[in-house]
Amino acid sequence: MKKIVILLESHIDYPSSNAQLDLVAHLKNHGFNALGLEYPVSGTELREALESTIQVSTQNCLYPALSSLLLRHKLTKINNKPINANTLFNIQYFELCNLLERYVTSQNYENFARVILGIRPTQNKLEMIRRHSDIMEIVGIDTELTFAESARPLVENFERREIKMVDNIEALFKQGKNAVHIVGKNHAPGLVKLLAAKQILEHTLFLDLSSPETIAVDPDYLKFAQHYRDIINPIMINPETGITPHLTKINTLLGIDSQVKLAFGIAPQVIKLTVYKATNKTG
Repeated sequence: MKKIVILLESHIDYPSSNAQLDLVAHLKNHGFNALGLEYPVSGTELREALESTIQVSTQNCLYPALSSLLLRHKLTKINNKPINANTLFNIQYFELCNLLERYVTSQNYENFARVILGIRPTQNKLEMIRRHSDIMEIVGIDTELTFAESARPLVENFERREIKMVDNIEALFKQGKNAVHIVGKNHAPGLVKLLAAKQILEHTLFLDLSSPETIAVDPDYLKFAQHYRDIINPIMINPETGITPHLTKINTLLGIDSQVKLAFGIAPQVIKLTVYKATNKTG
């Protein structure tokens, strides 16, 4: 059985994030006992970092957007749905960009849209920790960049971060852990190269969870999946059915007995937005 699973995500794709939530539960039921996230801290600090991200995103982007739509422009509905946080979370990226550009801000509306759409996937990661920290070790596999390092070209920071990620992935592997790691799609080429150099690529299963929303945001997705088709396994998520139809295929790819009963057979869960109280800790 593969000992390392890497879930490639779009950070603003909520249907895929819901599928991740259910897939991690399935993997835990099949012996996976560590969860790696793209953060530079672990344990309690990682939980606090996620809470802080939700708090800041809500206060700086979600609330101002709702205030402008509801109070300044007196809008009540979008696509015949009442304007609230859930409505904004379920709008496709380009439609949300257009809405924000027209009614909220004409300058940084794309960033606003990405931050707003990123709140629910971040909430799902908190839910993973809540559900699974009793069995799974929760590990931040990324590295923290100094202010000077953050000013360097993006490609340099990617290389530095990916080296740290693979070092942490290898450390968990050598400890005998069965680990699932969730990282952004753009890290896939670097991780493949570094894992091969460490001679642990053969123990690794890459799953690229996507939905129609992912393709809408990233038109190069199909080219990406085709280029790495021998290593990276695309899983197209239907928002109505979630991960369940794909579990038998994933079991086969992992080397799990296909006759083993699936961990669950439920539709994707709707996670309510929780606004966390302010804290002095930054994570």
